[in-house]
Order: sequence, then structure tokens, then C-alpha cells
Amino acid sequence: LFLAALTSLTGDFSEAVRLSSEILATRGHIYPATAANIELQALMDDGTRVCGETKITASKCRVEELFLVPPAPEPLPQTLDAIARADLITVGPGSLFTSLIPDLLVSGIPEAIRESPAIKVYVCNLMTQANESLGRTAADHIRALYDHAGFPIFDYALINQRPASDELKAKYALEGASQIVVDLEAIESLGVCPVLADYLFEDGVARHDTDRVARDLLDLVIQSPLESGSQSRPRHGAPTDRK
Repeated sequence: LFLAALTSLTGDFSEAVRLSSEILATRGHIYPATAANIELQALMDDGTRVCGETKITASKCRVEELFLVPPAPEPLPQTLDAIARADLITVGPGSLFTSLIPDLLVSGIPEAIRESPAIKVYVCNLMTQANESLGRTAADHIRALYDHAGFPIFDYALINQRPASDELKAKYALEGASQIVVDLEAIESLGVCPVLADYLFEDGVARHDTDRVARDLLDLVIQSPLESGSQSRPRHGAPTDRK
């Protein structure tokens, strides 16, 4: 509501985001990937194309590929600058096709992530999601992100290893959803080092244990010191088990 009202008043989406942040006293800075007026379009597994996030999520078919209309919108310079200056870049958790992938379709964003000296981490979802990730493993999520970015971008992946309770599994099964399968060898074959821990926090629904996620992300930064102007870190290796 804030964004809609302020965008109407200012005529500038990025300025509306800045003003909303001030009004809501958010911590840190929020930079949109683009200020362009775009629409999501998805190619479904039955060959049809669905336009708009609401219709995509409501579709009974599975998303195979995502497009922006018009394609390759221009990024905001301050967003590219923030990526270039970052120590840590995280992608996820979030809806694979309607939240995470769209940013990677903005012109220059994937290249900026790849060229940044920051550590890049994918925070894997806990559960599958209708239309977007049913039947997709943890490695499948990473592949989908790579396919849309055009190249690999992650150093690590934070992945939950705690089994959900029977009650939670039953609740999600009613929606056809389940815990995401962790296929470690496939993840490592993508050049990504998996970090395993008990990230699941049950609160009637599946949520990430935000304190543990934050701690492990900071640990990755601390364990990968800057060397000669670039960050030295492993691209491969055995998964880290953080209990």
C-alpha cells in the first residue's frame, strides 16, 4: 500500500521504495533491481504461456521457464553499485520463479553478482511450492537459477537437514507439498559447497530459523578473509554439518 501510494505521488518507483523505507524505519537500504514497468510471463509444462504473478501462482501447470515483458529491463545504478561493494550476497529463500528468478532477468544483475568479490550464497527453501517447485530437488532449484542467470553464481548453499514433524508434513501434503529433497552430490557437481544445518523452525508452518541462518552466513564471511583484493574461498568441498 505504501509503495502503490508513493509511486502514484512521486511517479518514480525507486523513490517510492526509498520513502517507504524512511517511513517504516527499515534497517539497511532497499534497492529495486529495476524501476521499469514489467510483467512476468511463464512458459508452463503444457506449452502454454501465463502472464502475471497472480495467474502464474494460480495455474495448475508447472513453471518451466520465466520471462520478463518487456525483456532485459535496465537495472538501477545504485543497485549495481551495492552488489559490487557487497561482502556477502544471498539469494533466497523465496518462491523460485516469481520471487528469485525475476531479479536475474534484469539486464546486468547476474553479471554484477558474478563479478562482485562478495561471497554468494543460495538459501534453499524448506518446502516445495505448487507450480514453482513441486518435484524439484535442492540442486534443481540451483539449476533453474543458473539457467535463467546464464551462468553459475553461487559459492555455497545453506540447506536444511532437520526433518519436519509428522503433523507439519501432513499439513503440507494437503497442498501437494513436501520437504525439498537434498541431493548433495548433484549440488557439489554444480560447483556449490553445501552447508547443512537444522534450519527448520516450526510455527504452524515451516519457517527458517533466522538466528541460525544469520550466524552461519556471517561465519562464511569470517572464514573467507580478503586476500590481495579478492576473496579466497572454496568452490568445492564436503558439506559443512552445523548442528
